[in-house]
Amino acid sequence: LLLGPVWIASAVVVGAPVGGVLLLADKRWAAGAGVSIVGTALAYFAGRALFGWTRRWRVFVPAGVVLHDPLSLTDPVLFERSVIETMRAAPSDTDSLDLTQGALGLAVELILTEKVPMIRAAGRKGAESGASARLLFTPTRPGRVLAEAADRRLPVG
Repeated sequence: LLLGPVWIASAVVVGAPVGGVLLLADKRWAAGAGVSIVGTALAYFAGRALFGWTRRWRVFVPAGVVLHDPLSLTDPVLFERSVIETMRAAPSDTDSLDLTQGALGLAVELILTEKVPMIRAAGRKGAESGASARLLFTPTRPGRVLAEAADRRLPVG
């Protein structure tokens, strides 16, 4: 996605409404109205898709780690400090629950001492409940995530 669609969506979000206004300012009424109407609709849908990615985050709290990822989970999940066995860079042959949604970059594996219940988002099909003691997520800066986990005295492997 980073090689094409994200750049195109970003250009549409910014360029389409601005282009329509500039055409209207230049008194090109038909072209300006067309670009404004179509461009604003395209910008809405492209902006919504881009905004969905910005809502994926992980938060360190005194009780442990919260994973908030509306693309993978219907509700944020707290992984309590007492059940975290280790957090580490994921090996390539892991069989952990994949919550990365195909994101590029180094995945972080969270290994727990017991299964934690969570409800996975299943797209338009709704949701499916389950539990897992091993899962993967992909932060933007995995080294910083692991360093912060170590600073907060979470087990890092």
